[in-house]
Amino acid sequence: MVYKNQNDLHDFLLQWREYYRSKAAKEFDPEWLWEMFRSYWAFLQAILGADHELLVCNAKQWQAYKIAVQHPESLNHRTRRGGKTLMLSHLCVFFAELGFGPGSLSGKVIYRCPHTSQLKGLLQWLKQNPFFIRRRKLDNEVLFFESQHPLDLACLSTSTSVGMECAVLIEDEYSTIKKGGELAAWVKDSRAFIAKGETWEKRHIHASSGRKNSPFEDDYEFLLKEDPEAIIVMPWAECPWITASYIAKEKRRHFMSKYWIEEQYECLWVLEGGSFFDQKKLHIVGQDGVPEDILTLCRPTSAGLDFNGSATGHVMLLMYYDQRHTIYIFKEIIFQEIFEIARWIKEHPEIAVEVEGTPTGRGGGYNAGFAATLQEMGVTATYEAWNDPEIKALRVGILHRSEVYAHPSCRWFIKNFKEGGIDKSKDIAGQTTLKKTTDQHGVDACLHGIGSAGNLDVLGPQPQDYYANQQFESFVDGVKFR
Repeated sequence: MVYKNQNDLHDFLLQWREYYRSKAAKEFDPEWLWEMFRSYWAFLQAILGADHELLVCNAKQWQAYKIAVQHPESLNHRTRRGGKTLMLSHLCVFFAELGFGPGSLSGKVIYRCPHTSQLKGLLQWLKQNPFFIRRRKLDNEVLFFESQHPLDLACLSTSTSVGMECAVLIEDEYSTIKKGGELAAWVKDSRAFIAKGETWEKRHIHASSGRKNSPFEDDYEFLLKEDPEAIIVMPWAECPWITASYIAKEKRRHFMSKYWIEEQYECLWVLEGGSFFDQKKLHIVGQDGVPEDILTLCRPTSAGLDFNGSATGHVMLLMYYDQRHTIYIFKEIIFQEIFEIARWIKEHPEIAVEVEGTPTGRGGGYNAGFAATLQEMGVTATYEAWNDPEIKALRVGILHRSEVYAHPSCRWFIKNFKEGGIDKSKDIAGQTTLKKTTDQHGVDACLHGIGSAGNLDVLGPQPQDYYANQQFESFVDGVKFR
């Protein structure tokens, strides 16, 4: 709907832009930009009324606007129905009408999302903004009143992810994109839109609910190190319009899918379909209060090896399994050649090693050749090809219920543990199964390491907290505990 009194819009834009450009040295100053946004907001309040639904905003949302306006790159991790799309609509209008950006990029704003539902939601809010003129659907454009450039908005595709440039790139709901797929490739391509110019002259805005193994999670982890103040998290409890009774009802409705509420409303990082492993059982040394010296309490006694091609390398984990459902992973070693593995095993006779595959080729598949070569070199090791699925299931069960202390350099294992999902096709009567993927090199190596530890205590005691186990003063398998 086009705002009727366009003289108001014209007069405001004329004075507003002139004021912005009056201090050229401050054109990209964060505080100056925030002052311009507050002027934009005050104008809308004056002509629409402060209680207009386009201007609904609490303190946390206001903080989110400020972060997006002031930081070169920012991330909004929000609950469903948290006002994310409303915020993005204002940012589209603000940056386009202000003419933000250097030179020819001034006022160029591009919005991208994976699905048409986000486009529809954004357009609903844009149409309520007085500066909205019309949408040119065939050109993926929205025209704003007296703006130099139209807003470019579209779903990600081959044609919409290349060949353009802008000062502001807005990315909506990228948590629904899986890494490694076609959409993820288009995400990477589209980020070249903001390659031109200095970083502080542009804005890169991410907004979504959260999900692991997505580009949005990658952006979160990057900003957590690069600029943590540019991240804002807004779960349902910070949105007064989402009631506790509604969340309670949804929890009852999704009682077998706890991850749904955690992802959609509580702003927790979970996998699509839920995590197979309990993430609280993974303790990365030196992080989140895990002592730096915890791996000095014992020494490695076993190792597991997962064979792979040259691109990945053969992955070995050096570890200790204490038979009390605690696993210590000291090191992740990547080998490129079989002779390197043979030499390492011969130099470490105190370490029991299990490798993937069988030298005979029966059931060994791809790994049979590697295993046979290793055996021909006179290497003493256990060979396991998982011909009996119960063996692997047993070890997966042990890993599933164990407390794991891993050195941060064990990247494959940490990645696999965090990304290990539930195989819904085999989820029968609540018995969850680990979803098999082609890159579970760290987890597979760990399963072999559990096997080489021997004496698997299938029905042993449940895992206990490390700090509660300090009464152990004896030697267990030659390993002394404090």
